[in-house]
Amino acid sequence: MDENHSFDTEYLSEQIKQRPVNRRKLLRRSLITGFLAILFGVVALLTFMILYPVIEQRINPREETPQVVLPEETATEEMAPEDMIAEDEELYAPQQPEPVTDEAALEAAVQKVLANNPSDEETLENLYGAIRSIGQQAEKSMVVVAGISDDLDWFNDPYETSDRGSGVIVAQTSKEVLVLCRNDILQDALRVQVTFTDGTTAQAEIKAADSRLHISVLSVDREALPEALLEEAVPIPLGASSGTALIGKPVIAVGAPTGEIGSMAYGTVMATGQTIDLPDSAYKRITTDIYAGRTASGILIDLKGQLIAITDLSYNDRLAPNLLSGVGISELRDTIELLSNGKERPYLGIRGVDVTDAISEELNVPKGIYVHRIDVESPAMDAGIQSGDVITAIDGTEVTKYWELLTALDQKNPEEEIAFTVMRQGAGGYEATELNVILE
Repeated sequence: MDENHSFDTEYLSEQIKQRPVNRRKLLRRSLITGFLAILFGVVALLTFMILYPVIEQRINPREETPQVVLPEETATEEMAPEDMIAEDEELYAPQQPEPVTDEAALEAAVQKVLANNPSDEETLENLYGAIRSIGQQAEKSMVVVAGISDDLDWFNDPYETSDRGSGVIVAQTSKEVLVLCRNDILQDALRVQVTFTDGTTAQAEIKAADSRLHISVLSVDREALPEALLEEAVPIPLGASSGTALIGKPVIAVGAPTGEIGSMAYGTVMATGQTIDLPDSAYKRITTDIYAGRTASGILIDLKGQLIAITDLSYNDRLAPNLLSGVGISELRDTIELLSNGKERPYLGIRGVDVTDAISEELNVPKGIYVHRIDVESPAMDAGIQSGDVITAIDGTEVTKYWELLTALDQKNPEEEIAFTVMRQGAGGYEATELNVILE
């Protein structure tokens, strides 16, 4: 090719231009990508939540928490009038005092003291020794509960403070030891500590509490306690406090009846029938002739070593503020069982009484549960239940006794709904009204 000839190459030069960005399409793709990422994350999370318990159970199988069932109440035997009359030979026959070696012989020892000369030092010593041995046996079921919190001194240096009181072991399961105590020693506590009779100390968790009765059940891990202690610190046996069979009978106060941990006192039951003024309950107060300290705590036991009351002076009459009294175990038993299983009693907010046949006929009131008082701002008031209403059915089941209402509440949980049929007096007589209550 001739070098003199030249080619025009301008037509070969091209300028490559970038395609303009479609911002709408880019935004749409970004949104779709983000949505798919979120969807994938949600699906993965749900899958993990569903499958994790199954996988965890197979890798580390766990036993279900054992349910606590307290023994049924054994009725206290009433003494027949004829049994109270002693034969002349029994009263005046000379007898030598015999040492009392066990709880079963205590009743016989009491009779011998009455039949013999009360100044007989040996007989009295044996008698009080037997009573002391019953109290000491019950003390094996007692613990010291401390609610520990942090505080600052004048120099802003931190230190620990603790409120201490007496608690009692009410149950043991394969996993935990359950302790009943009052709430006032746990207020503002950062942690709870339990000390057993042998000095062993362990941390405890509040399993459930009753804010109206001011009691709690604490849970202590069995693995934190030595086996020898678990065999010694057994749950206190439960007795009976209903009826008048206890009136005039000897009782023993253990725990801290004087306010001092480890103190013990003896006395007799003066009264058992006074109902404690609390909503949704029918707890009875047991009153003794024992002089108590202002900060008394612990329990009352009978001569069989059975728990008959939880010490609580807050319900005393103002004329006898220092008499040792407590909440009777007969009505308290179901509440302790609920708390021991981690369940709290729901709040309704009524105080009621039975409408007996006589009242129904005389006053022309429907049979059922007469509501004589309603707590202000309670679930019952919010639902429209009024003082003077007569509850005749709960969840479609006819009721005539106040205890049937309490049993129905025990089977419910807070935030659950319960249906009431109430008879309300109007211009034309009593009319049925259906009300639904959301419990707290």
